[in-house]
Amino acid sequence: GQYFPRRDDPDKHEYYCASMLLLFKPWHQVQDLKGEFLTWQEALRYFSQQVSDVTLAQMSNIEHYHKCKNA
Repeated sequence: GQYFPRRDDPDKHEYYCASMLLLFKPWHQVQDLKGEFLTWQEALRYFSQQVSDVTLAQMSNIEHYHKCKNA
């Protein structure tokens, strides 16, 4: 299947944010992922402030994959 979108692709940034929330945030319904936020970017920014350093590192490793692939 297709790998996660790049964080720095402006055309897919909302998709990137939704994908990260889908992977790392516990949820039962899609509404649980976005919560009260208007954009996926806002929801991910808030979520990123609440999670452990391990989760942040895992999220960063996904972006590292893209950097290595393009090197």
